Amino acid sequence: MATSATKELFLYDGQSAKPLKVGQENTLKIKVGEHYRIVGDAAGKQRDPVKAVAKVKGKDLWVECEDGTRITLVDYMNECKDGVCDLILPGEDTPLVWAELQGAADATAAAVPGDGGLQAAASAAEAASDGNDLLLGIGGAVLVGLALGGKGGETSSTRGPNDDPTTALQIIAAAAEANSATNTSPDASVYTAAGVTGVTGGESGNLAAINSALNSSFVNGERANTTTEVQAIVNAYSAILAEANGADPDATPTDDPLAKTYTDIGVTLGATETDAENLRLFNDAVGASSQGQVDTIAELDALAAAVNRVMATAAQPTNSAPNPALSVDDLKKLGITGVTANNLAAVQQAIAGSANDGTDVDTLAELQERVTEAIKSYLSSTLASTSFTDDVGSIQGPITEGSS
Repeated sequence: MATSATKELFLYDGQSAKPLKVGQENTLKIKVGEHYRIVGDAAGKQRDPVKAVAKVKGKDLWVECEDGTRITLVDYMNECKDGVCDLILPGEDTPLVWAELQGAADATAAAVPGDGGLQAAASAAEAASDGNDLLLGIGGAVLVGLALGGKGGETSSTRGPNDDPTTALQIIAAAAEANSATNTSPDASVYTAAGVTGVTGGESGNLAAINSALNSSFVNGERANTTTEVQAIVNAYSAILAEANGADPDATPTDDPLAKTYTDIGVTLGATETDAENLRLFNDAVGASSQGQVDTIAELDALAAAVNRVMATAAQPTNSAPNPALSVDDLKKLGITGVTANNLAAVQQAIAGSANDGTDVDTLAELQERVTEAIKSYLSSTLASTSFTDDVGSIQGPITEGSS
């Protein structure tokens, strides 16, 4: 990088500062639990002393400053994988995101055939760019990009996600391929840079849900490496979240998600993918859920599995049940109330006695009605056949659910 005079540089961990050799190589072993910042004074107050870029080299993180100072944080990519340690570059307020660093490195390695990995990609890029460095980001934008300008290893600037849709798509695809997305990474700005609309961060945003789809077994790098593909994932999950109204009236009563809407984001539907009654009950259950109850693929998978067991039970003769059998937890997931371990068998038999095609239980209202009637019958039969004796004699008494 081009050099400029810098008086002092420190690696600050929030409590103490380690002086760096300005204009020289510095090699430091990362420590789990520490959060680092490159600063210009020992107190950690001067937070913009020099411009810097970060590179992934194997399992190490290299930081190169414009004044020629180089810092190697040994084993950073291993030790900091779960956010237990991190680094904030000069001029930034947030730390480098491990998943974006790894995604950028994976995307770069994948760009060059063979086993050369990042070094081969860097060599090819250098040859193609007449000596420009292959860098991973500047400031908080940790991305792959060829430096603009400069020769013989000197660099004047880099391309980040805000002006490089190709790089942003590489990060999204890499996260999908490695199943390495988190609730916040890739962040909303990466999707925006990729030309994708409708992704919002924050507590009320849909970013975590979209990133959950990247971690599904269906959505891999090949299914998330174009703007059109990623936009389709975002649109599908947005439609599902719009369906989840909880206790509020259905905001989209005539526009229920299709089976493909769910499978496009990686939901495992099983029989619900092809059976109309299953899908109807599934959409009803999604609609009765809050968005927070269906904002991960795992939650939607569990809901679909519960629906399938209800319908498999309906398709069985009265005295048999599917394997695995419909459980109390399945019915609770669907919002069905009143079912306990004591009355479960009666509920299973009542569902099994409904129409085999599932039409008697393909809405939550129908299912709840059948369950409620089964519980009433169970309590009535229990009351009729149960007595208890005290020291006065045999006494019939009301039996309530849970009595023995």
